[in-house]
Order: sequence, then structure tokens, then C-alpha cells
Amino acid sequence: MAERSPELLVAPLASWVDFLTSYGVVRREVLGLLDRAPGAVAGNSILGAGRAILRMKGLGLTDRAIASQVLPRWPELLARDAEAEMGPVIDRLGELLPDQRRVREVICRSPGFLRFDVEERLGPTLAFLEQGVGLDEAEVRQVAAACLSVLLCDAERCLKPKVAFLASLGLDAGEVKAVFTANPQIVEFTDSNLRRKWHFLVHKMDGGTADVLSFPAYFSKSLLREIGPRHGYVSSHRTHGSVSSCFFTARCDPAGRLSLASFHIASFLCESVFLSSSLVFSCLG
Repeated sequence: MAERSPELLVAPLASWVDFLTSYGVVRREVLGLLDRAPGAVAGNSILGAGRAILRMKGLGLTDRAIASQVLPRWPELLARDAEAEMGPVIDRLGELLPDQRRVREVICRSPGFLRFDVEERLGPTLAFLEQGVGLDEAEVRQVAAACLSVLLCDAERCLKPKVAFLASLGLDAGEVKAVFTANPQIVEFTDSNLRRKWHFLVHKMDGGTADVLSFPAYFSKSLLREIGPRHGYVSSHRTHGSVSSCFFTARCDPAGRLSLASFHIASFLCESVFLSSSLVFSCLG
């Protein structure tokens, strides 16, 4: 390590080890932090690092979270100015998110986000959400609270392609906004993943845009673990109504789940009592 980072030879390593272990960093992991980010220690003061950590603790982060989640992912935190560099980003996140708990989630999930200039990093994202999607300030906060990835992802590489995908389905601007607002988690999936789900909906389930509008969370479901198996079950047990309407109407609870037992009951009622699928599944919901 000394050969790769000779600047560490003049750093007070013993003091740094004591400092980091006092916050819960395991001794054997200290070397890993020093090896990955020698600049965070060499030329930096323990006093400055302490201020950075205290800024995190001021948000409610525990020593354990800092030691096990924040520092391993972004050891450069130790060299950042607590107020001048990280303060503006933290303050802006506090304005966009409903409470400090969500701010802590952002930091634990992607602490390196704090290294960005707040306007350069969040500016394009917020501008696209407002101008490209049509969200007002309250809706931006709503979407950000529902899915932190909306703030963390890149506007050009992530947000714009997702909105373009929804528009390519034949949805107008208002419908794109409605689907995106109801299911911002769409940004967490690759474009190819979304296209496969759309292809399955159209060609296997005889569905279309009406189904997406009625159940926007469809694109957040797993094709292998949820969509495919449920489609197979419904298609093998249904004799009335389209597979598409039965599948989507069954999504009656807020989490979008319907138990296998409910499918059995619904199938029995539809096939034995000859009730419409919409009525049966609305009753089960």
C-alpha cells in the first residue's frame, strides 16, 4: 500500500486508526479505506474529517450506518468540507424530500452523491421533471419521495429514455405524466427490460395502453417471478373474459398483490357461478 500511496508514509496513521475505530470502523477495514482513498487521509486533518462525520450524525445517521454503509462506499467523505461542499446538497435534498429519514436513505444508498455541485447535478433532473414530464413542484417532491432513484439517476441517460419509452407506446403527454407519477420506479429498470414487458403484454396477454393506464405498476413487476406466472395461472383457469382484463383487474390492493387463493376463488366463481371477472375481482379486492 505504501508503494502505491507513498503519501501515507507521512500521515499520522495511528491517529487515523484510532479516530475511525472510535466511530465503529473495524480495524481490518481501516486499511481498505486507506488503500481505496489515500487522499482522504494524506493532507487532510482529523478535525476536518470529524466535522464531516458530525454533519452526518446531525442528520440522524448512526455510527454503525456511517461505518458500515457510508464510508465503505465513499471514503472520500473524510476529506469533504462539511458545510461548503456537502451542505448545499444536503439542504436541497431536505427541500425535495419529506423528512430527514429519506435524506439519510439517499446518503446511505449513494453517499458519493454529496460530492456533486447541487445545481449541476440536480438542476438538469429537476428541469426535465418539470418541463419534460410536466410535474409541478409538489409533484416533483411526491415522485422523489416515492422513488429516490428519480433524484439519483442521470436525466439524459435515464429519465429521458424512460419518458420516451412511455411516449412510444402511444401515450399522450398527460398520460405519460400520469403513468410516470404513479410509477416513478420505472427509472430503476433498463430500457430492454421495459420493452420485454411491453412485448409480453401486447403479444401474450392481448393487452395495450389501456392496461398500462389502469395499472401503471405493471412495469415494476418482475416478468419472470410475477407477470409470467400469474398470466400462466389465469390463462389456464379462466374461461370468461380476456386474460388481460382478468389479470389487471385482479390487482386490487395498493401493493398490487393478489394471493393464489384469491385466484382459485375467482376462478371458481367465474367458471361455476358465471360472474364477470371484473365483478369477481373487485369483490376480492
